[in-house]
Amino acid sequence: MYSEAIILGLLFHMLQWDNVELLTNTCSKMKTYPQINENQKLNSESFLVISPLQVLQCARECQLRSVCSSFNYDTQTHECFLNTESSGDQSQTQGFGGEARSGLEAKTGFLHSDIQSWPKNLAEGCMNHECPVNTFCESDLNIGVTCVEESWTMVTVKEDGATTSQADTTTSQADTLTEQADTTSQADTTTSQADTLTDQADTTTSQADTTMGQADTTTSQADTTMGQADTTTEGKFRLETIVVNGVTVTKLELTSTLTSAEVEKLIITHSACLQSCTDVPGGDYQYCGKCTTYITCSNGALYERPCAGGLQWDQTARNCVFSSSTCSY
Repeated sequence: MYSEAIILGLLFHMLQWDNVELLTNTCSKMKTYPQINENQKLNSESFLVISPLQVLQCARECQLRSVCSSFNYDTQTHECFLNTESSGDQSQTQGFGGEARSGLEAKTGFLHSDIQSWPKNLAEGCMNHECPVNTFCESDLNIGVTCVEESWTMVTVKEDGATTSQADTTTSQADTLTEQADTTSQADTTTSQADTLTDQADTTTSQADTTMGQADTTTSQADTTMGQADTTTEGKFRLETIVVNGVTVTKLELTSTLTSAEVEKLIITHSACLQSCTDVPGGDYQYCGKCTTYITCSNGALYERPCAGGLQWDQTARNCVFSSSTCSY
């Protein structure tokens, strides 16, 4: 267990946070210091991983979600693992999925803390929120408190520091089945349209030539539209070639403000990916780390979202699919 002196060191020196006023108000009102367990983690699945964060930010993210009871924190990667259980729940014999739980365990480089030991004013306007599962609280001076929906994935930290995930049953399976059905429906529609065009072409050569001419015109218009889109974003981004898992990929970095639709267009057009959410508008995007994980950008923070069952993120479909058309590494 950390001493008070070390806790103060964590809160004032180790934590580099822009919101100095919140940090000052929080620490000055502390009657007791948060309980932080050094080189330990909770032997339980985490429902959300957020990075990069500092410890104080990690505690705040936990308070913004009503189901969060504690968090594990990796001091080397600055990853924040939010848990539905606390160290006081050790007496329970089963966790998510029915696995045995043994409470806190040794883990070098990790910190664990139960959120109940932290001052509630860390969450500011969301201090007494009642947001439901799969949402987090967001406070705004103009509109007040709102509950924002988000997808959760159960993640387990292995002994080597890697993570494995199992998608939350409220999101992935239904989405996958819906996507497969949509894909089948689109394929049937495309086949039907192709058969119709073939019949029309067989009827007269003139009709076929007309259809070809219309197709050429449509292609020309599409090329013109693409050129206009490129002109709109010209000079507002840069592309960099990097190597991921032995494969050369194209990393996209923004140099000016773009919309989420423009960022998606650049990712698809240039077969690119993102490694950071700095200056990136909110949305779900292709991740340079691996195809089986996508990222959610929100207010500059990067949230890793592993796809379920080895599926891959497809930026065009905006979903996890069996074989991605926008990622091959």
